[in-house]
Amino acid sequence: MILEILIATMEPRLTSVAHNLLPAMPEVRYLIGCQYDVALPSLPEALKREDVSVVFQQGRGLSRNRNMLLEHSTADILLMADDDEQFYPEGLLAILQTYRQRPGLGIGLFQIEGLRKVYPPSHQTYTRRSLRSAYYPTSHEITMRGGLRHLLRFNPHFGLGSEFLSSGEESVLLFDALQKDIKIEFFPITIAQTEPFTTGQRFMTDKRVQRSKGAVFYYLFGERQALWLSIKESLHYLIYKGANPLPILRNMMEGIRYVKNDYRLPAQTRQAIRQ
Repeated sequence: MILEILIATMEPRLTSVAHNLLPAMPEVRYLIGCQYDVALPSLPEALKREDVSVVFQQGRGLSRNRNMLLEHSTADILLMADDDEQFYPEGLLAILQTYRQRPGLGIGLFQIEGLRKVYPPSHQTYTRRSLRSAYYPTSHEITMRGGLRHLLRFNPHFGLGSEFLSSGEESVLLFDALQKDIKIEFFPITIAQTEPFTTGQRFMTDKRVQRSKGAVFYYLFGERQALWLSIKESLHYLIYKGANPLPILRNMMEGIRYVKNDYRLPAQTRQAIRQ
């Protein structure tokens, strides 16, 4: 059984990716997706390893990059990754062992050290009810069986570099997986460490993150619940952070409308988000 780590990066960071790769392991290999703007980058010497492959894509969009990686992946088990994690050898072996012991497992969720988030206290099945919990899996905690590359894709309208939003692609992917009756489980096993910065820290200052929250609410729960959850979320920031809830709610409503209209934006909105 082979584990393939799918690393999404961009041209300016391609060389630095090599610093986070482990020495070669028999059951582990790396597939790096590098996005670039104009000219095809050259391959750094440090990435010319037998266990490393690199694919290139012109343009931007984290979900587009991850989908390219899924299309080029060939291994039994796939691990989503960013370009700044430092993986633990014992964590990678634990992923492989987990899948060997659970032939019915489709997606395994694991832990990353350094993130400012609360994980479930023990192993559990991830269900529709989990979508409403305080636990939000992020991409680099998500693993899946290689066969699911033909069934699942990250929604390109969500995530960094997308047209209108900047996050939420993980929740959308897991929701899509549950819709397909794919078994998802969380395991309290730490597989890597990373820097503590998270999307949640940008919520009060980044309107794209606020839009994304409303958009995800609508995608997961429908219009009525999305409206209620958006109001509740904006009031939370008023009570606990002293923030003006009206701009937050307005941005979340824009995210709801964006998904409700099947991602079609009027011309004036397109012009506004470029500024």
